[in-house]
Amino acid sequence: MTTDVPAALRSIQKELSAFFLERDDVIEGMLMALLSKQHNFMLGPPGTAKSSLVRALVSHIKGARYFETALSRTRPEAAVLGQWDLPLLRQGIFVRKIDDYLPTADLAFLDEIGKISMALGHDLLSILNERRIHQVEKGQSWLEVPLSTAFTGSNELIQDDSEEGAALWDRLLIRDVVAPIQEESNFSRLLKLDNYVPSTTVDWGDLQKVINVEVPKIALTSEVIDAANTLRNALAEADVTASDRRWRQSMNVLRASAFLWGRPETRVDDCQMLTHTLWNSPEQIAIVQRQVLQVSDPKVEALNAIQDQVKQILKKVKDLEGRALEDRGQYAVEIVPILRQARRAVATAREDATRAGRSLTAIEATSSKVDAAYLEVLIKLMNFSQENARRSLDKGGEEPAK
Repeated sequence: MTTDVPAALRSIQKELSAFFLERDDVIEGMLMALLSKQHNFMLGPPGTAKSSLVRALVSHIKGARYFETALSRTRPEAAVLGQWDLPLLRQGIFVRKIDDYLPTADLAFLDEIGKISMALGHDLLSILNERRIHQVEKGQSWLEVPLSTAFTGSNELIQDDSEEGAALWDRLLIRDVVAPIQEESNFSRLLKLDNYVPSTTVDWGDLQKVINVEVPKIALTSEVIDAANTLRNALAEADVTASDRRWRQSMNVLRASAFLWGRPETRVDDCQMLTHTLWNSPEQIAIVQRQVLQVSDPKVEALNAIQDQVKQILKKVKDLEGRALEDRGQYAVEIVPILRQARRAVATAREDATRAGRSLTAIEATSSKVDAAYLEVLIKLMNFSQENARRSLDKGGEEPAK
């Protein structure tokens, strides 16, 4: 490798998370899909930055051929796969003009995949799974395609009530839900954002070597296999099942996690990545997350306790809006030390995870929620301006001053 790809990707992850607020899990899933040579699905309403996230990630990768399109039930196959070569078609040779279409792309974004037509869905299956497009030329019925990862988005799930729909849904290994911005302070920051400008870049040639050679070499340890068996049994008891293929491909995601953090073999805490791969419907996400944490890293459950505490604080802040300053101030005096303590706990968890080479995604998500709650307390209970509240937060939140 001519560059330190793991370090570059971690920097890219930080840049994306700093700009795309409340998207840490989604960004992590995109990177896991990229490194494991798997495909990604993002479920969310329009306007939640699904396409912007993909374009931003691709802007960090130099030299990759990229294809993007929005699908619909009436979208012709030729708009995605390329037009048939008519002179050859008259000779009985079924070959498409594929330059600049999906069959020649290294990376792709297929928006509104939930609306894909049955005909295109059939062709897409072979491209996603086998990296082949079917055509007929000189007795050969297929052509290999270079596609490494397809990112997909939709505001609806892919209908799996048909064989083709179920097969396509199963091919999208990495799955995440993208919700509108929740925290008021983050929404305020969103309104002030300019266009995304990448800083760190990585060459597609270096990244290809990582994807095709380095990540597959990461050792899959026996403790991870044991954890996967434990998790599979626990999920089965909760009526959550995944295909054997999905489980096998998920092991490549664990290898990708270990590689990203500079390790030659997987560890049990890499199993946190399975929260992206094992759910079939949004209702199952919480179940999968809970079971994954129990086998991967019980320490992360402490972060969930902090997030639950933050939810209660934000609810109380909302209840106190419009009340007398004395009432609001009294609660603020009580709660600010608790938030400071939470910030210190998150900082310690971040340091520990960094030293151990573990994912920071759950930690950064908790940090964001704690910081948002701190700002809400200063602004809504103590009448701080947003500027002064942010200044206090930047100083560490230890001595808030108007």
